[in-house]
Amino acid sequence: MNTIIDRTTLDSLVDAEVFGAKNEWEKHEFGEKKSFVKPLQLRDPAMKARVAERFAEMGFVPHLFKEAGQEFVALDGIRQSAGYRDVEEAFAAQILSKL
Repeated sequence: MNTIIDRTTLDSLVDAEVFGAKNEWEKHEFGEKKSFVKPLQLRDPAMKARVAERFAEMGFVPHLFKEAGQEFVALDGIRQSAGYRDVEEAFAAQILSKL
């Protein structure tokens, strides 16, 4: 059965998955490299692509991966054009400020 979802509802679903809850996010540090990781609750490839696009629009370089059967997104870096010093500064401005 096909369901038609209006643009506003679709954007809300994507944003809910992008931002999630504060307790979903984990900060990972590997020496100087920092990334922020959260689980994804999506199964639809088109929705995963929309979530990745939304992170990219915010200036992040998202990395989608699967570990032990669970899907995750890691924000490993930022685009130069985003205007942030590092991924931690961008995460605080773009994600934490909206939670």
